[in-house]
Amino acid sequence: MSDSKKSENIKEKAKETTAKAKEQLDSFIEKKPIDNIKLPLAAKIFAVLCIVQCVITAPLTYNYIVDFVQSIQDESILSQTASSIVMTVLFLSCTVITIALLIAIGVNMLLNRRRIAAVLSNIAAVTIIIASFTEVMVKGLTPEIYVQVITIVLLIALKSYLDPSLSKERKQHRHERDEQNKKEQESGNLGFHSDGRPKLNFFNLFWLFCIMCVVGYLWEIVWHMTVDNPGVYEERAGFLFGPFSPIYGFGACIITVILNKFYNKNFIIVFVVSALLGGFFEFFVSLYLETCFGIRSWDYSHLPLNIDGRVSIRFFIIWGIIGLIWIKLLMKPFVKLINKIPWKLRYSLTIIGTAFMLVNMVMTFNALDCWYARNAGRPPQTPLEQFYEQNFNDDFMHQRFENMKMNPDSAIRGSDNNN
Repeated sequence: MSDSKKSENIKEKAKETTAKAKEQLDSFIEKKPIDNIKLPLAAKIFAVLCIVQCVITAPLTYNYIVDFVQSIQDESILSQTASSIVMTVLFLSCTVITIALLIAIGVNMLLNRRRIAAVLSNIAAVTIIIASFTEVMVKGLTPEIYVQVITIVLLIALKSYLDPSLSKERKQHRHERDEQNKKEQESGNLGFHSDGRPKLNFFNLFWLFCIMCVVGYLWEIVWHMTVDNPGVYEERAGFLFGPFSPIYGFGACIITVILNKFYNKNFIIVFVVSALLGGFFEFFVSLYLETCFGIRSWDYSHLPLNIDGRVSIRFFIIWGIIGLIWIKLLMKPFVKLINKIPWKLRYSLTIIGTAFMLVNMVMTFNALDCWYARNAGRPPQTPLEQFYEQNFNDDFMHQRFENMKMNPDSAIRGSDNNN
């Protein structure tokens, strides 16, 4: 085949590909029957607020970008740490993308393009989460963080209006599901698939989180008293209130959700996946706490085959064993036990428990941020910081989080401030 014929074939294939892509795009943008159902007034108000929020945020973000570019031009950025520069770039990138997405969501909602708004809201939730995590690392807990959290919650709640399935169908499905759940509860089979795998939902995962927070808290105390420093008690709490160690709660939920897909796999696969998940989750939490607040809760530098002292081969193995025992032996009895909670109590208890845990989590983050600020040499300036200074001072924080060692210079903000 001559070069000219090859070139013509390539051009024809390119045209066909372009035509198919355009057809798919037109099909996606084209209004569907669901788009003919008008959104409620509350959803339209939210759409307007999304656009207004972006109009307010855009100039602030622009100024931040200009300052960052200026620091590159005058080479003052060289005084910052590499991690600070990377997190700043990631934060700015996600913020710009989020602004564009929220504007697009607002416009499409006002135009009643529900399907497009639904897809964009999923993407926006991810970019907002990344932007929030990186902003805490770069700037600390700012008022903007709480706006972002509220936005994420509203985006998730909005899914019920943007979902392509009709409202009546959802209500009917929910009613049928509740009736089926009641029958399964009476027969003792509630919460399981036909292949024996547990059905995981917010109810199961929330109580798994709470219970594992307590189990992890007790495990840490016993481990420290028997292995690390025999006979010496050390407080191992991770929240301001209650006997909770959240790294175990979150770790258990992540491992459970992912390993549930491997429920019927062989022991080796479950062990390896659990070891990797638990080990790298522990590494991420350690890194995040140190870069945000200069906190180091554990250090495995003295153990062989460790990664920056944040996790070691020993704890990879421990996480693997824990995950294996949990998935193969304990998860099914746990789900059965949780599902014995009376039907009329499960929703009210879960709502109350969720509210308590959210308040506990938010106050803990605020207390850690204010503790960091005091250790970094910045006295309380706002009423919120004064509140935490009065009620959760340095002595309280040292006693409550006895295993946490704080060094402001280890945090990204600490490095920036010192320089």
